[in-house]
Amino acid sequence: MEEITIEPKKSKNSKKIKKVLIMLLVAILVVAVILFLTMNNNQESRKQAQLTSHMEDLGGEFYTELLYGQLKDGRSEEELKEFLQKYEETGFNVSLDNLSRTASDEHKDKLEDFNYNDEACNKDTTRAFIYPQAPFGRDDYRIEVKLDCGFSNTD
Repeated sequence: MEEITIEPKKSKNSKKIKKVLIMLLVAILVVAVILFLTMNNNQESRKQAQLTSHMEDLGGEFYTELLYGQLKDGRSEEELKEFLQKYEETGFNVSLDNLSRTASDEHKDKLEDFNYNDEACNKDTTRAFIYPQAPFGRDDYRIEVKLDCGFSNTD
């Protein structure tokens, strides 16, 4: 005797269900990838903001506690103002390396944060640009920061 096997008919509904399940799985995968990329980008943005803030603190301390005092020594108020006015547009360019050597104990702990994805920031090319501003007093400046820490979106 021959053995007869009967396979159940594949209904149109089961094919549609498989297609819907595959589409649903693909959609879930796409959403997961988008969420991962978004979370990673947010983490990177937070780290950039943190390091920018640290550089602004270190640069501000460098300018107010060291550079301004050195520039003021032996100059009259008018001479100092005239000198700083020359740097209003070009600024003073200070590397993370220089900032790390002059940082006070209050800011030394911030230097340990200068890494991203287990890679240290470049101490020579990570920089603070300090621009004296009118009326050229000790606290009259603005700072721009350039980070070289392996971020995907650098300014």
